[in-house]
Amino acid sequence: MSYRKYSDSPRNVRLYEHQDNLLDEMLADREFCTQKGYYSISDVFRNSLMNIGREFEQYKFSKS
Repeated sequence: MSYRKYSDSPRNVRLYEHQDNLLDEMLADREFCTQKGYYSISDVFRNSLMNIGREFEQYKFSKS
């Protein structure tokens, strides 16, 4: 998988105010972010999406 610095088709995400505040607070905690490997908001979304993707693949596998 290759990473691009900027996407050709960026995804827009609308967050609830609480989610936005939580994300800001989380990224301000450098120790937590370093431990988890989160260096930007994109890292948080990519990590979460990969977890959901794994869950979906397990679901598909169990259906077959």
